[in-house]
Amino acid sequence: MKKWFLICILVVAYKKSVFAQSAPVSIYTIKIPLINETDTLNLSTWQAKKILIVNSASQSNYVNQYSQLEQLYQQFKDSGLVILACPSNNFGAEPYSNQQVQNFCSSGYGITYKLSRIVAVTGVSAHPLYQWLTQKNQNGVVDNIIRNDFTKFLINGQGQLVGFFDESINPLDAKVLAAIRAN
Repeated sequence: MKKWFLICILVVAYKKSVFAQSAPVSIYTIKIPLINETDTLNLSTWQAKKILIVNSASQSNYVNQYSQLEQLYQQFKDSGLVILACPSNNFGAEPYSNQQVQNFCSSGYGITYKLSRIVAVTGVSAHPLYQWLTQKNQNGVVDNIIRNDFTKFLINGQGQLVGFFDESINPLDAKVLAAIRAN
């Protein structure tokens, strides 16, 4: 009888651990350092806005997307779109310092959207924002894999991940525009 009782307890505990799902983490709890090295962006300041987050690199084959992102920002900023580019060297294409990246982006591409400091976007040292973007147990939607620079994530005004666009999809692509308009 004791064995049977112990087996029942173990089965119930196993089922709870297998089927238990943790609630997603709110993106609005995340903070990220901005490129000027003195400010930190608390994503809660962007509640009710559409957020496009992009991992970037100045020597990437997709670097021209910086200017496309600026065009997208200018087109949709009045309707609540904000953009955050997060420079990263995870794919070996960001040799510059934070200050050099800032100069490169402002003088070469005239960007006016936000830039974070250089952060890791993959692996165990990925910034918490990128952990949220790529892990279903945090975003509540899907696991995503970042394979290259200029991968784009769209967050709707309720803080939900609603779009994932790889580096081959430029920011002005019809798919991106439709997702922004729909959310």
